[in-house]
Amino acid sequence: MIEIISDTPENVVAVSAKGKVTGEDYDKVLIPALEEKLKGHKKIRLLYHLGKDFSGFTAEAMWDDTKVGIRHL
Repeated sequence: MIEIISDTPENVVAVSAKGKVTGEDYDKVLIPALEEKLKGHKKIRLLYHLGKDFSGFTAEAMWDDTKVGIRHL
């Protein structure tokens, strides 16, 4: 699961990963948050916190992470 961390600077997307992160987490939480920030900023920063109960990524989540990284170098 990915949760948005609030109270960050305007150009920062901060998230915390807990349990198993899935492709759906990317599709419904992370990607929309990134795209929304990019509407107002040419460059943004991403803080990706892995919580202590983080247990890994599904294959779909790893693929989505790769696509996001390539699309937003």
